[in-house]
Amino acid sequence: MNDDDLITEIADIGAALSGLNSASSALRARHNALKQEQAKRGIKEREVTDHAVVRYLERRYKIDVSAIRDELRGIAKEATPAKDGEHYWHEATEMILVVNEIGRIVTVLGPDQIEKWRGRKLSNGQRVPTATPCGTTTPATG
Repeated sequence: MNDDDLITEIADIGAALSGLNSASSALRARHNALKQEQAKRGIKEREVTDHAVVRYLERRYKIDVSAIRDELRGIAKEATPAKDGEHYWHEATEMILVVNEIGRIVTVLGPDQIEKWRGRKLSNGQRVPTATPCGTTTPATG
């Protein structure tokens, strides 16, 4: 590719990006206008509760929610509490369970969501393992 071709291609891509930005802005404006019209007409977008999602998965896809609850209880029994008593590290799944003040598991953080927890101290003196470049973990030292 010579210098003129390079300049031409850069200009072409710039023009295409400009056109995409204009189209995106126009679509965003139209979307907002339609949402306003929808609200003016009293049409409400349906919200879906977590309860409805769980029941749908259970009934439509025959997922055994009770077995999943049992599995989570087992994970909680094996997990090591963090110093705060609210978070529990489960090494085998690389998950953190968040438990409320009455001991109810309220959410689960997966390996891709726990970066801020890596290296934190657990109640047993160990630490949540730190990630290595290839995605595996190495034990963090106390």
